[in-house]
Amino acid sequence: MDFSYEDEWDMIRTMVRDFAQHEVAPSAAKRDEQARFDQRLYILMAELGLTGIPWKESDGGLGADRITLSLVLEELAKSCASTAHSLYVHSALACAPIAEFGTEEQKQIYLQPLAQGKLLGAAAEMETLNGLGQLHALREEDTYIINGIKNMLTNAGDADIWVIYAWTEPSLKGRGCSAFVIKKDQFGVRLGEKENTLGTRSSSMRQVHFEQCRVPASQRLGEEGDGLRIAAATLHNARSSLAAQAIGVAQAAMEAALAYASMRKQFGKPIASQQAIAFKLANMATQIEAARLLMYQTACQEHPTPQVDYVPVCHFAGTTAVNVAIEALQIFGGYGYTKDFPVERYLRDAKMLQLIETMQEELRITISHYLQT
Repeated sequence: MDFSYEDEWDMIRTMVRDFAQHEVAPSAAKRDEQARFDQRLYILMAELGLTGIPWKESDGGLGADRITLSLVLEELAKSCASTAHSLYVHSALACAPIAEFGTEEQKQIYLQPLAQGKLLGAAAEMETLNGLGQLHALREEDTYIINGIKNMLTNAGDADIWVIYAWTEPSLKGRGCSAFVIKKDQFGVRLGEKENTLGTRSSSMRQVHFEQCRVPASQRLGEEGDGLRIAAATLHNARSSLAAQAIGVAQAAMEAALAYASMRKQFGKPIASQQAIAFKLANMATQIEAARLLMYQTACQEHPTPQVDYVPVCHFAGTTAVNVAIEALQIFGGYGYTKDFPVERYLRDAKMLQLIETMQEELRITISHYLQT
């Protein structure tokens, strides 16, 4: 195992860190308070090539690898988890299934402008595998008529292209779900109210209503009945990218706590020199580094196949982010509970990232099943 960075990774990390500090961080708290997605930031990320990192140049992307995407998301999340999360949903959940399962025509029509940042992609996260019961697609010759409700579609209100999953033949269970690319302005689609979320507030999440929405079969991804397979592959491949965001939030929380503990004095010396605080900081740094190395290991596997390859990194990184944010707030004391300092936002964002894809208990069940096989 080679843990050294390639020069290109360092260059991209430095570029994104500078962009995040100068363009993203200054407005992060205000956008969080207003629950506002900033289209300007997305345009700037597109100009830097960040909207199509892992996709081939012929498809409008940079042709980079999964580690590059993880490095970018980690750096963005240190400044604003919402900005990182919107890019994550766009890249890992909306673009990815089109890149892997789409036809050449679909890639040209949808993936290319998405990767170039001319369009923004949206996808449902919490419901990708578990919430399909409310959405049905009835086939009529070369058209599907979609009815129902899709909950918690991230980026929905701002995106141009959505990737959704609907039942085409519920009686077939695992083979009864199909994946579709939906255009925002498609007839029969109506946006619901924006969800008032605890964390990642400026990454908008909405309910979407489908009412006799007619979708050509040319907008289906893969074959009819491939939906759950596509959803599972997309979700599992995305977990290192999700973990990268959690690690970025944890790193930001630790750095804020370290800076505060180095400045705040008690009995004539910085509280960072007190063993109780010093041990907290040491534990935080250790957990973050362990999560980061696990994320790198997962990201460098081009096509990991056993489900357990994806699960530990998501479980450990999410738990680390929450634990580190709580300890950071504890170091700040009462000040950490106010919006004058960013640690309360870090805690809210960390909890959202821990919950967003799969409940921690489900991840533990998956890991335990693997251990028993």
